[in-house]
Amino acid sequence: MNDTSRRTKWNSLLRVGGFLASIGGMYISAQFSVDGFNFSIDNRAWIGWAIAGIIIVLESVWQKFGENRTLFVIAMICYGYGIATNVMGILSNRGGYDGNPWSLIVPIAFGLLLEVFPEPLLAWSISGDTSSDPLGKFLDGLQEEKPQQQKMKPVFHQQNKSQYKPQHRPTFQEKHGQEPTFPPVTQSGKPRM
Repeated sequence: MNDTSRRTKWNSLLRVGGFLASIGGMYISAQFSVDGFNFSIDNRAWIGWAIAGIIIVLESVWQKFGENRTLFVIAMICYGYGIATNVMGILSNRGGYDGNPWSLIVPIAFGLLLEVFPEPLLAWSISGDTSSDPLGKFLDGLQEEKPQQQKMKPVFHQQNKSQYKPQHRPTFQEKHGQEPTFPPVTQSGKPRM
């Protein structure tokens, strides 16, 4: 087995692992969101799951197409709610909050992780797309609106020019010490074409 084959197999294994981890993370985060909505009527539990699914889709759309201010605000609301319900879900599964502020570090860290990592990981595992960057989009969304000219990316044209400049070919007259005439003429006095 050569190195290229090993890298291909390792990349495939990472993608499968990334896919499974992202689906697991989405499920756990969605479960905490459903618990956060607190729909206690048995036949209405699907509403909590639908809302959790909508939140996941909105976050994914914002990560991919986050230039829109409305999407930014909606995504921040979704992320805020998702992180809060994840933290509450982790705390409730650990037996509740014990009053010690240091005991919030793990629930907050993992609540944030569960809310942010699944969508970009899923995009990467399916298509290799690495453009889903929630932290970068968040920081861009916090910056003031830039003028349109600054947002445009420069276009680099490929230059097909040779590094060598064409050289001037001397005419018959120049070779023999005479002033060149334009267009260059042959010995018979007719223009050379």
